Order: sequence, then structure tokens, then C-alpha cells
Amino acid sequence: MIGCGDLGSRIAGRLVDSGATVFTLTRRPPACANIFALLGDVTEPGSLPELPQQLDLVIYCLTPSARDEASYRLTYVEGLKHVTAHLTGVQTGRFCFVSSTAVYGANAAEWVNEATVCQPEAFNGRLLKEAEDIVQKLPGSLVLRLGGIYGPGRDSLLRAVIDQRPLPNSNRGWGNRIHVDDAAAACVHLTALAAEGVFNIVDNTPASAAEVMRYLADRLRLPAVANPGSNAAQIGRRVANAKLRMSGFTFRYPDFRSGYDALIAGIGA
Repeated sequence: MIGCGDLGSRIAGRLVDSGATVFTLTRRPPACANIFALLGDVTEPGSLPELPQQLDLVIYCLTPSARDEASYRLTYVEGLKHVTAHLTGVQTGRFCFVSSTAVYGANAAEWVNEATVCQPEAFNGRLLKEAEDIVQKLPGSLVLRLGGIYGPGRDSLLRAVIDQRPLPNSNRGWGNRIHVDDAAAACVHLTALAAEGVFNIVDNTPASAAEVMRYLADRLRLPAVANPGSNAAQIGRRVANAKLRMSGFTFRYPDFRSGYDALIAGIGA
């Protein structure tokens, strides 16, 4: 595991439970039990530690330190180059890269799938696509394009409804989500199948943030939160997940309603 944050630690934990021996390259020791920590920073190649000489699978799952172009380039492009260079001489079976649906760039409410031509305009999508192109030249490569992750600790829409706080332009356009537990499970499922290529990791129901917030307000018996913006049905993108479902994956939370219901139950009344 290259990176062991929230999602990475969930993936690592599932792999350990399946009987795998898991090493994680990370800046800080992970909280996960039974994982061998190798301390280093992918943005500083001189800090990278010695790696095991044989790895069946490498999973690159990192988050930039800031949401700006320089941080994205350093984490996803330069960091990836540092890691692949550091793997020279190490026998590696497959390489999995955790990416984002931001690479599509579509913004006219159209449906997109893994065969859609990527034309990202924003820096995050452009840099993630640049990283994907590097990964797809590696043998046994797998690219996972995740939608917006939500779940425990990732509950900004729920908190906004509880606090009656509008989100800027939150109802502008279609959005695509995945519960963090399903994201981790999908990664482990596809790597266990030795899947290759590109997979969209999103649930079955695209929806705007405004639609999600209206559902949450009704569920919590709170007033609906007024949100600015218009033409929500005309912008954004709807991401198809048929390829993931055809692989045999079963969602625990197939839509935002089931996922947020579990989140509400988890925080209590």
C-alpha cells in the first residue's frame, strides 16, 4: 500500500483479513494492526525505504496535502514517478492506482463510462489523467475512478443539514458518490480477480448535493436548507458503474439513501 489514510487503511485491513501480508509506505505509522509500516514520503525520493523484493500487488492510494495544482502534481505525478523508479529491481505482479471520476471532465449532464474520452479542464482531472497514463503503461495495471467518497468522518452534507448551513452552489449539477466501505471493498474485490484496465467506482444513483440534502432534511425532520444555484439538471456528469457490477461486485450501500441512513444511525439521534 502506497499511502494508508482513511481509505487506504480500510483497504489494507480487508487485505489482512483475507490472509495477505501487507506493507504500507506512509509518512506516519498506520493505526491498522498486523500491517508492516515502511516510513517514507513519495514526494521526497531520498526518504523512500528499502522495499520487499517481491510484491504481488502495489496499490497507490494517496491524498494531496492541499487542493491546489502544485500539491496534486507532486502527489500524483511526481510522487508516482518516484515510486515506480524506486520499484526498479522489485518483482511486482500488478499495480493499482486510485484515481477519480474528475478525469472525465464532462459537464453537460451526460452519462459517461470507462470508454468515454477523457477531456478534463480542471487541474485535478488533468493531473490525475496524466498519472493514469503513466500507470497504464505498467504490466497488470488497474485504475479505479472513484466518485465522491462519503461515510464516517466524511459527512459534510449531513452536518450542513443538521447545522442548517447552505453549501455554495451545492445543487449545481449531477454528482456521483461511493460509500467509503464500498470503495474499499470494490478495490479488494477487483484486485482479487486480478482485474486490469479502468473501472468506475460509484454507486447506482447519481444525484446533486441539493437532492441529497433534501432527503437528509426530510429524514431528520428538519427544514430544508436553501441552496443557491440553478439548472442542476443541465450540468455535471452521470457516471455509469455497469462494468463494476458485471464483475460480480455487490454494493453494501447501492445508493446515497442507504448509505446516509447508516450514517445517521451511526451518529444517533
